[in-house]
Amino acid sequence: MWFYSLDANSRLACGIARSKFHLPYRNAIMCVEGSQRISYTARRRGVADEAVYRYEGMGSSSRATPGTLGHFLLERYLLYASKRENGQLLSGRVYHRPYDLRQVNLEECSTLPLEWNGLPLPPSSKPDHACLVDGVDVSVFGLEPLQVPSCPRNP
Repeated sequence: MWFYSLDANSRLACGIARSKFHLPYRNAIMCVEGSQRISYTARRRGVADEAVYRYEGMGSSSRATPGTLGHFLLERYLLYASKRENGQLLSGRVYHRPYDLRQVNLEECSTLPLEWNGLPLPPSSKPDHACLVDGVDVSVFGLEPLQVPSCPRNP
């Protein structure tokens, strides 16, 4: 998996993630309200606008079926990053048990994080895929330089 950006509400966590794992963490003020119907907000420090998400999990959980979009998007076990100072590509193993997913009724989904990162906005604010994971423990192992095979040259 490749992260364009990650937000966290701890300066310490952001600093460790940036220095140890070379991940693009940004410090943000984040708030979650509710337990069934969730209201989640995030505002990056130094940015006036606030991203808002409102959703509710539906039904019971199940694992993503191999070959589906949900499986492709969620069951990733390699992390990629690049060193800011020299652009060197890194990879590391990620471990987590398979996600137990639930369908979600998505009431509001902000596109502000795309804008914050200079990415193009989609034609609709409704995402192509949305689901809810109630939680899972994740372990990230040390990153190593990614060995990129060289292409043979034609004489």
